[in-house]
Amino acid sequence: AIIFISHRMEEIFRIADRYSVLRNGRTVGTGNMQDIDEGELIQLMVKTDSPASLTHTRNQIDQQLHDKPASLLVKGLHTETLDGVNLEIKQGELIGLGGLQGQGQRGLLLALFGHIHFTGEINYQGKDVHFHHPREAMEQGMALVPGDRAREGLLYIRSILENLLLPSWKNYGFPLRINRSKEDAARVTESLKLVMAGLGEPVSSLSGGNAQKVVIGKWLMREPSLLLLDDPTKGVDVGTKNEFYALLNRLCSEGKTILFYSTDDEELIGLCDRIFVLHDGLIVAELEGDTLTKENLIGASLGVSNGVQG
Repeated sequence: AIIFISHRMEEIFRIADRYSVLRNGRTVGTGNMQDIDEGELIQLMVKTDSPASLTHTRNQIDQQLHDKPASLLVKGLHTETLDGVNLEIKQGELIGLGGLQGQGQRGLLLALFGHIHFTGEINYQGKDVHFHHPREAMEQGMALVPGDRAREGLLYIRSILENLLLPSWKNYGFPLRINRSKEDAARVTESLKLVMAGLGEPVSSLSGGNAQKVVIGKWLMREPSLLLLDDPTKGVDVGTKNEFYALLNRLCSEGKTILFYSTDDEELIGLCDRIFVLHDGLIVAELEGDTLTKENLIGASLGVSNGVQG
């Protein structure tokens, strides 16, 4: 007897005799493969017995977005994990990246930020660019907020102020204009509702949610025009998540553009104007309006089109 666990629907239907679907630690369906189709199997996988957990969602898509210029245009982007990605994002849009983990979402963000080698075309704010180092992307108004704050986002033994200033030291001269830097840091921490004893305290003194606010805050200090978010709410409490959702909406209303990868499907559906779903390094579906549903998102993530085109 063989138990085979997979998120690839075509594999399951090709080799399995029977199926069992688990959701939230419970078996929600079992039976013979010949008695079920892909759509019915996806329905079992989708949580429908409780309301969405999001308490703050994006407003109805502003129709004026369609008349705004493209902030980012990508054509034929190839990396080790991407196999020819094409996408267009308008100024002020909040765009989601969906799909199972490891399908190229992180590679897309890192390539845009100049952190990994890529081939293809990138047009950013009307100019063709090919960043070879994150410093170049930063100078053009990009910011990358990582989800792994311990390894990629913070220096835990240093102060909150030092962490907030990490990407922006040169903006405060040499010798450092400390009073101005503190004023700017205080403004950002107040807007983020950061709970702390003081800017001089080490980041290690903060809760996980407040530490993540520092990761976001250090980039807001630079007032970026395009934010690349790599699963930024992972391991963050519900209260902080809601504050974060409100922040994203405010930034978009101010004309910022956001490309947002999340492993939380409900988060993507509740927040984003559109979602690009990646599967095996390709965008296999673009969801918006009536097609932006959890069924379509999960189906596309598993390689099932459900009639939705990429």
